[in-house]
Formats: sequence, C-alpha cells, structure tokens
Amino acid sequence: MRKHNCFTRMSGAVALLLVIGWSTQALAGAPRPVKQNKQWGYIDETGKMVISPQFAEAGAFHDGLAPVKVGHAWGYIDTEGKVVINPQFDEAEPFTGDLARVEQGDKEGFINRTGSVVIPAQYDDARDFSEDLAAAESNGKWGYINAAGKWVIEPQFSDAGDFHDGRARVKAGGSLGGKWGYVDTEGKMAINPRFDDCGDFNHKLAPVKADKQWGYVDALGEFKIQPQFSDADSFSDGLAKVKVGGGLSGGKYGYIDETGSMVINANYKDAESFSGGLAAVKTKDKWGYIDKTGKVVIAESFVEAGGFEDGLARIESGGVMGVGAKSAWIDSTGKTIWQADK
Repeated sequence: MRKHNCFTRMSGAVALLLVIGWSTQALAGAPRPVKQNKQWGYIDETGKMVISPQFAEAGAFHDGLAPVKVGHAWGYIDTEGKVVINPQFDEAEPFTGDLARVEQGDKEGFINRTGSVVIPAQYDDARDFSEDLAAAESNGKWGYINAAGKWVIEPQFSDAGDFHDGRARVKAGGSLGGKWGYVDTEGKMAINPRFDDCGDFNHKLAPVKADKQWGYVDALGEFKIQPQFSDADSFSDGLAKVKVGGGLSGGKYGYIDETGSMVINANYKDAESFSGGLAAVKTKDKWGYIDKTGKVVIAESFVEAGGFEDGLARIESGGVMGVGAKSAWIDSTGKTIWQADK
C-alpha cells in the first residue's frame, strides 16, 4: 500500500501527493487536510479550521469520508469530523464509491461504508476499484477482482494498473524484462504486450514507450502520435506533458494537444500535468503555474507545487534548499489561504 503525506516522483517530475489519494475524485468543497503543531486537522475553502488538529495522519475526503490515523491505527471520519469507522486498520485508503482499500497484517482487502469487511484482507497488494474492477496481487501475480472479491481476470501479470477508458495497462513476463500491453474489462488482451513502458488511457489515447521514445496509441494499439519524446504523461485537461531531448538527465518539458502539436513550447526544466486549468512548472529552481495558453498566472516562487483541485493547490515555500520549508494552500490567483505554523 502506498505511503501517506509525501512527495513522489512521476515520469521524471515532482508530483505533490497532498495526502492519501488527493485527486479529481476528492469531494468538491470538502475540507482539506493540514498539519499544525504535529497534528492533522482540516480547513475549508477559505482557510478556516473546521476539524481541529487531532490526528497523527490524515487523508483526503472522497465520497464524504476521509481516512485518519489515531494512535497506531487508521479509521474514517465524516466531513463534520465525527469518527464513523473506528480506527482498527494498519493502513487505509480513501473510498472510491462504496468500497475502500485497507491493510491488516501485511495483507489488503476492502471494507464498505459501515466499516464491514466485504473482501477479506488476503492480497499481497491491491489497487483501488476503477470501472468496477480492482487490480490485486496474489503469489507474485496480478489479476483483477470484482466487488464481490471474485477473480474476473485470473492472476497472470507481473504488474497491473487501473482501468481507464475500458483499458488497463498490464505487464507480461518478468518484472525486469517484461513488456507492457493493455487488457479490456473482460480480460482479453486488447493491445499485445510490446512496449517498454506505458501510461493510462485518457481522451482515448495512452502514452507508450517503444525503442527509447514515447508516443501515443489509440484503443487498438495504433500509433496516433509517433514516438518522438524522451518522456510523456497521460492527457489531462486536453493537454499532455511531454519531454523533448535529453533523456533522463536533460531536455525540457512542454505540452501537446491530441493531434500531437506542441501548443506550449518545451521551455521547462520540470513540469506537471494540467489540473483545474493550471499546471505547475519550473524554469529554474522554483515552481509556479501557467494556464493552458502558456501564460504565467502564478510566479515561480515555491519549492514544491501540487495540482489544483476545486480551486486550491498545496505548495511549499521558504527554507533553504527545501529544508525548513512551510506548506500552505493557495487559490488560483496565488493568494495564500492557509499556511502551516512550522
């Protein structure tokens, strides 16, 4: 199960994971988690503390509930801060619909909104449900289960992702030397494994790596944008982040549209995908935000910058080389609505 409250690397660029699973699935207008005096609480969209700091860790609200850690165990609260599922799990993820993924004794399973176990913790690893299926690992192989915990696609892959646009990326062969392809929701191999790496489908296109270059294929596996980039992400808000030149140690990031045209020139040392109409970018040492025309709307002044969701983004600023930086929430104009005390 993935760790909480951390920054992670994705496709060579820094992506801010605010807390567990903060994404476009987060409840619009829901309280945001913040850390104050070594405890986690929640603020509203104006920066007002609406759930007082009291948790050891805290996750994002999805579908009206959020995972929180009390002592050494995870449970769930509602938007009023009331504990609705008592802390009892080793790890816990946000709800996606009526189910949430939890960990007990190094195994993963799923609970419903009352806290009842509906799929026992029996998997070595698992992912959240998407398009009514969840990837799960058993004895070193990945397959897909339904909401009843039955195998719909038997474990057979060395890795597996979520479903998007009716396709999920899967890896056949060894974890080191295998190839990536895509399956449909019935388990049929929709695109045979032939790629060195790949990403999720969005806008009916998926980024794939072939012969050290990235391009984009359609649902049948036909190239719609020929391999030409040293890195590429899935489409988001109608644009995709791509890297031109330099491989892993150099090059610049820009953005293409669904025809493959470069609509925002590759001028950035680092960049993130668009969300909420804005994208975090870095030309030198600090992060700022641009709009979909490439116009700078928030100057580069942050040491870390997350994506906008429901009009707000979490950033970190100050400190020396990132040490001692303070986290904050900003609105789409760059105005700080809340800042950590330390």
